[in-house]
Amino acid sequence: MEWKNLKGTGDNQASKPWLDVWKERTNYKGDPPCGRKGCGKAATLGAHVIKVDSYDKSWYLLPLCDACNKLDDPFEKKENVPVAPAAK
Repeated sequence: MEWKNLKGTGDNQASKPWLDVWKERTNYKGDPPCGRKGCGKAATLGAHVIKVDSYDKSWYLLPLCDACNKLDDPFEKKENVPVAPAAK
């Protein structure tokens, strides 16, 4: 399945960084890697993403590095890095 970054979500604020929200919702311990398949960097933020070519248009959080958060093209995510719902 392919995923795509949502653009223009910088104004969406949480009470804490989105990466921390992702960690809480997935019960992830430690520092996550960037969730894009093929990237070896550490995640620096919780990015808002959507599924590509899906009826599910829900927003999700995925840990990404700064460079991968700026990608315009769809990408595959690492299987061992879960997404979390952006809305609760």
